[in-house]
Amino acid sequence: MIPYFCVLASFSYLLSLSFPLFIFGSPPDQLFLNTTNFFEGCEIYFINQRSHDNNNTSSINKAFGTILQKNLYTPLTIQVKYLKSGKRGDFTHSREQRHILPGKSSRVKVTFMNLVITKKNSSQDELHDPVASHNQLLTATRTTDPAFLFIYVKFPPLAEYYLNYAAESSRAILVLVNLSNPKVISGLWETVNTKNLQGGVMLTLARFQRPGLICGFSLGRFNVTDTTVECTLNLLGERYNFTYVTTMWNTSEEIKGIKGIIGMIEFEFVLNEELLDQIETGKSLIYSVDLEAIDFVIVTQFPHAENSILGVFYPLDSAIWWYTLASCFGISMILQFQGKGLPNNFSGLRSVQDFLISLLSGQAIADEIIKSVKNKQVARPLLAIWFVVCYILMENLYQGSIYSDLTVMYPPRVPKTARELVASNMIIIMTSQITLAGTSKETFAIMDILKDLELYVDSIRILGKRLVIQNNPDASFRFSVVAFGRRNFISPKIQAFLRNLREIGILARFNFLEKANRKLNFIKELGKETHLRFVAKLNSNFKEAILFHKSSNSNDDNKAVGALWYVLALCSAVIALAICVFIYEMVSEYVKVSKENNQLKQMRLSDVRMVGTRLIVI
Repeated sequence: MIPYFCVLASFSYLLSLSFPLFIFGSPPDQLFLNTTNFFEGCEIYFINQRSHDNNNTSSINKAFGTILQKNLYTPLTIQVKYLKSGKRGDFTHSREQRHILPGKSSRVKVTFMNLVITKKNSSQDELHDPVASHNQLLTATRTTDPAFLFIYVKFPPLAEYYLNYAAESSRAILVLVNLSNPKVISGLWETVNTKNLQGGVMLTLARFQRPGLICGFSLGRFNVTDTTVECTLNLLGERYNFTYVTTMWNTSEEIKGIKGIIGMIEFEFVLNEELLDQIETGKSLIYSVDLEAIDFVIVTQFPHAENSILGVFYPLDSAIWWYTLASCFGISMILQFQGKGLPNNFSGLRSVQDFLISLLSGQAIADEIIKSVKNKQVARPLLAIWFVVCYILMENLYQGSIYSDLTVMYPPRVPKTARELVASNMIIIMTSQITLAGTSKETFAIMDILKDLELYVDSIRILGKRLVIQNNPDASFRFSVVAFGRRNFISPKIQAFLRNLREIGILARFNFLEKANRKLNFIKELGKETHLRFVAKLNSNFKEAILFHKSSNSNDDNKAVGALWYVLALCSAVIALAICVFIYEMVSEYVKVSKENNQLKQMRLSDVRMVGTRLIVI
């Protein structure tokens, strides 16, 4: 029968350490000594050690009496050992056996003993110091070869007692009983069982490209395949001396067959209801919490000016143009009446005509209105004011409106929130990892986790071929991503270690290097020159909103270059029209003069003929 005290002390850690240390903080009579036949399947050895000047054995005698009464049919061996000063201690022992079993026994051997420790008040006391504590333990284990060794101590034990014992060859599991100081118990447990996990196995879903290798803190030492999760796990494994086993491709039966499991740890796990239930029941412990965002961007063409000739003729508001059209209609009527010699009944409209001509031409040619003022002292200031008003209207309003209409960039109207995005019926790509065949000039949206979306956005900006418009940050979908693990003795240490990595900036550095590597891998495909420029930028403090964006754009669809070309085209058209009119007038005048000359010649010939006819008649 295997004793039940293994369950009380092991915490599922028995298989992971070569020499695990068990600690009982309460008195032994409350744990197992008063249990009837607790050591029924064992063979007990009692070793009572005494120094040359101290015969106090109350603890070992109390344990002996209790176990003897509760385990009447268990084989028992008692040794009384007297230690003297020096490296080797002389001892004598008395032996008592009960129920001697014939042949080789298969019972579990359990040894109870006390340690002899003296205080060192001077250098002379060191000469009389008995055998060292770990040597006392090793002597007992070599003599009895137990499976479990229970030690009664009433002093603050030092960690090196156990460490020196563990460094020697012994299969016995050491159990310290009756430690009176809780701080000493905690310190001893942390020293032995949390600072060196003896190569235990930690389960995780993460996959390792370079298991056990520590990541560097610069681009030159940060491998292309390294990730923040892998680097963090490697640091943890080196700090506490344990290894990892990936459970992604393993079945539950295969996981159960793994020996020496000390826990489980996961990173970048969405905080869902199942995980919350594990935390509430105490099965899991959250190490860190981060907020992740699912964001979207709009990929569209770069903004362009109106670049339309209509801007020259339609720069003002509709109301002004309706009034202008009505005035032009009235002016046309006046001109028609004047051309046909009809009575002048439109003196008021003629004043409006002069006003509009002066307004549109930017010149004070409305002298007819000013001349109607009889007083010259009033007419001259009015003429100056009229000129200034016409100049301001023409130069600042009309010409300014034309220029702004032709040159001001009009950004595309895109949705800013998720509701507007859904209502727009725009194409939405739900991941940035998808590869689209061919190219498209259409506007579309990309939705993904922010850290993956940033890579795609930066890549488009580096190429400079499409415009990327980000949405309102307040409209992003946010969720909690946690790092958690199985709650056990090592969980507080892992939690504190991860918190320290975050506080001193190591995790932030790993995140930066991971993003930089992903960008570099993408930019390598864009050419060596672009790759070198981007590497230089990553290693400097230079910041720029748009990376390597050039003014030239091959996807502008041959749009017009600006308002000056329109002005030049309009002036050229006017000059060409004027030249045509000039040539037409010259040709018309030449034809007209030729006709008149021909007619004059014919008239002269007619006159000559008439004169000749008269002479003949006479």
